[in-house]
Amino acid sequence: PASVPSDVLLRLQGTNLNWTTLNTFAQRALLWDVGYVRIAGASFAKVLTPCGQGGTTIDTGASMASIAYRSSDLGVPLTSCVNAAGGHYFRLNASLPSQLRTPLKCAIEVFAATGTSNSSLWSQDTLPSTTIPELSAQLHRTSSATIAAIHASPVAEPAAATCPASGGSVVVPCSLVVLGTGWCRPEGSKVMTSWLKDLQVLASRTKAPTAQPLVTAPGTKAITFPPLPPPNGRVGSVSTLNPSRDTAVIVIGGAFGVFALFVGVCFMRWFHRKLQSMLEGSYVPTATPRPSVHHTQHRPV
Repeated sequence: PASVPSDVLLRLQGTNLNWTTLNTFAQRALLWDVGYVRIAGASFAKVLTPCGQGGTTIDTGASMASIAYRSSDLGVPLTSCVNAAGGHYFRLNASLPSQLRTPLKCAIEVFAATGTSNSSLWSQDTLPSTTIPELSAQLHRTSSATIAAIHASPVAEPAAATCPASGGSVVVPCSLVVLGTGWCRPEGSKVMTSWLKDLQVLASRTKAPTAQPLVTAPGTKAITFPPLPPPNGRVGSVSTLNPSRDTAVIVIGGAFGVFALFVGVCFMRWFHRKLQSMLEGSYVPTATPRPSVHHTQHRPV
């Protein structure tokens, strides 16, 4: 069993919203904004940021918008990849923490993992704006060091020196720490607060939704979304996302259905753009000129 973290539910206090009536996209965005990523199964790990940079108290960390790196910040060789749309983007040609030369801007509380990742420790994002990020924490380890990284790919990633066949997704390296060692919980963003207000207005104008399956728009393949846990209930198994989908439709019926369809699709697009803007130089449009910097180039396999 797993529960939604209490500080995530706290963000909904004082609103007419509750966790079970938020759509999948809103739930995932809220978890990210409060600073949670998935680990094994349906559990969550806490993401931390440097204390005293949240603008409120010394015990508040910087927002999740602060954890990004530009490619020029890394100071190490990068791999130039080509996504399905012909856009070029960069990935770190390493999976090991010893090969990272940049001070880390985030930390993840120590967690148990069933294995370690050999994929890239940093990557720009070129997934379509309608792809739902599957934000998870993975360990990268050598015999002398271990750090964590936030991976957004909804599918398994290849080794660090290999380009993904379906395009790159954001990867952000973080320290692996114990809470109270100079790292604090991140400050909530104003963008998320604004979106919660918009969702309140929507909820006040419509009937409560009836849970129904998530399906694709006509002409596309069916997809299954990984379930997020109810506040105090069991969670089903996690299903693999289809990274090639472009649009998802929430079918819930009734007067709420039209609004939920609009909000569901728009929120998915908004959430991806939010991640892209939050991660500054980590986003590359799906069609960009070839980088002028000389890097090792690999094409998708």
